[in-house]
Amino acid sequence: MEKKRIEKFSKVGNWFQILCFSSIPIFGFWYMVVLAVRKKTPEEKRSYAIAFLIFRILILLLAITILFVLYRVGLSFLDEILRYAGME
Repeated sequence: MEKKRIEKFSKVGNWFQILCFSSIPIFGFWYMVVLAVRKKTPEEKRSYAIAFLIFRILILLLAITILFVLYRVGLSFLDEILRYAGME
């Protein structure tokens, strides 16, 4: 009974470690890359790491797209304000 209980907490501790490390901005990304490509990583953790990396890359691409659109809209808006003010 006690051995099962210790193994259960050991598994929870491993997942807690992964969640904590993945929250660190740059280190967490590289930690997940290592988990995704390392051969010794258990299959469920490797799948989680791959899903995490895909999610982060998609969020990064979305953020870049939004920033680019806002940059382009902001430039045209700034041109309109300068034209209205007679500075152009």
